[in-house]
Amino acid sequence: MEIQSQIYQDDRGNFRQLYDPLVMESLGVEKFAQSNLSSSRKNVFRGFHLQLQPEGQGKLVHCLQGSIVDFILDPDPGSSEFGRIQKIQLDSYSRKSVWIPGHFAHAFLSLEPDTWVVYATSSAWNPALERAISPLSTALVNEIDFANVTMSDRDRNAPSIVSIGREISKGAV
Repeated sequence: MEIQSQIYQDDRGNFRQLYDPLVMESLGVEKFAQSNLSSSRKNVFRGFHLQLQPEGQGKLVHCLQGSIVDFILDPDPGSSEFGRIQKIQLDSYSRKSVWIPGHFAHAFLSLEPDTWVVYATSSAWNPALERAISPLSTALVNEIDFANVTMSDRDRNAPSIVSIGREISKGAV
């Protein structure tokens, strides 16, 4: 879900509220457990990552510097939206942030050098429940030239969406 925030600008620069508890409460988020910051060179793909239930990790994502295309993937084969990917462009100039509920997988592609992304999570990282889905097993393989994208071996060699979907179907999520 895309979230718009007000930017206040004057001769000193600008000010933007990244977190509004009333907005997050309306989305069912009571608090954040962790905050993360990543920096990326141009054409870095990070993801798809998710954390299984009962500790699904909702994420409030902001691009502080540079720009990204943010990807949200529904990995649940029981959903009518299974495999569907939503795309939202975020950058340091707009007022946009994105909220990703904990049952979705998340990824992004950096579009500029020295891109900084910060995200707050609704639950702490739990390595035993963390999963990755290879973007090469999704519809993005037809949209992104992955031969010219930097990606970790872990993400490139992650299980397919079908494999993670089977795990979700068996009640792991």
